[in-house]
Amino acid sequence: MFKAAASSIALLTLGLAGCSTTDTSNTPKLSAYLKEQTGQNGRACIQTRDIRGYGASDSSVNIDAGRKYYIATTLYRCVGLDMAPRALFEDRFSEVCGGGTANIITREGRCPLQDIFEFEDRQAAFAAMDLAEETRKADIEKAKQAAKN
Repeated sequence: MFKAAASSIALLTLGLAGCSTTDTSNTPKLSAYLKEQTGQNGRACIQTRDIRGYGASDSSVNIDAGRKYYIATTLYRCVGLDMAPRALFEDRFSEVCGGGTANIITREGRCPLQDIFEFEDRQAAFAAMDLAEETRKADIEKAKQAAKN
């Protein structure tokens, strides 16, 4: 029985090794879609004293700053960012700005922020983020289909 199971696992492993994934490294990052969609350059600034809360995924941070709402994209995927109960926003002086100079620091480590986009409210920020993610996913699907042909 053990031999049969080991053979099945070996066949499954060989079968999976034969699968290939489409290279999506040429697909623009989320920040490029947000720049195009909002017309912003990603260099918005937030006074650190105004930050009331945040929510994060592994590649973006939603920031509530009272009167305004912000979406910050990270330079790369930051493991554990979405699970961090607390974070410190770090930049020069007393504000955090897009453009690659700011960091978000959690127990897991330091994560560089790439771009920051400003919105009038949470709904506008989430609508922009949803559209950017949907557009990016559609572009990735197009790339996969083109690779098949």
